[in-house]
Amino acid sequence: MNSISPGIVAQSDPKDEQDAARRAQQGTFFPANRVGAWWEMGPLAVWLASDASSYVTGTDIAIDGGMMNAGLAPVSYRPQHEI
Repeated sequence: MNSISPGIVAQSDPKDEQDAARRAQQGTFFPANRVGAWWEMGPLAVWLASDASSYVTGTDIAIDGGMMNAGLAPVSYRPQHEI
């Protein structure tokens, strides 16, 4: 069994220029220098579900812009949508 550990990911496109500027400012705290986008999660999930990853087993893959590698973790973060 494999798993995906997403970091802080924007759940929608920016609403306006002010929202885009806020996200850009938040992204400066990430090693990747930006906040992740919602659509970046899908390709990894598709790959893990495909035969291309048949030899990958028992691993967790972080899609977090380098946050965990840099020793950063979200505090008081809550998804915007109910799961």
